[in-house]
Amino acid sequence: MMEVWRNDMFLPKDWIKISKPSNIIKDTYEVTNLADGKSMDILKQLSKMLNFKLRIFRRFDGKWGGIDKNGNWNGMISNLMSGEADIALALAMCCGRTEVADFLWTIEHPVEVFAIKG
Repeated sequence: MMEVWRNDMFLPKDWIKISKPSNIIKDTYEVTNLADGKSMDILKQLSKMLNFKLRIFRRFDGKWGGIDKNGNWNGMISNLMSGEADIALALAMCCGRTEVADFLWTIEHPVEVFAIKG
């Protein structure tokens, strides 16, 4: 049996208007109840199977994770490295990210994966 996912629109278009700044991770919005799509479906199943609670955040700056000239990471990679986040969704395996985070299986596209700081 094959399951067909709905479109993977991770957040609704007006998410920034209806979300609130997080009091847990600085410079992020909490979007736990707004996120939707195949990545969330997978994450919810993992949450049930491994018995953990989900809290989903989106960075103010919208950055995914790049390295600056001083060797410092920004975006979601910096949240993984600092321990503020345990999992990052839909990150591309590129730009040296594999040196600082562990990447799990690919989902649909060769660069769309889950990343976990081990």
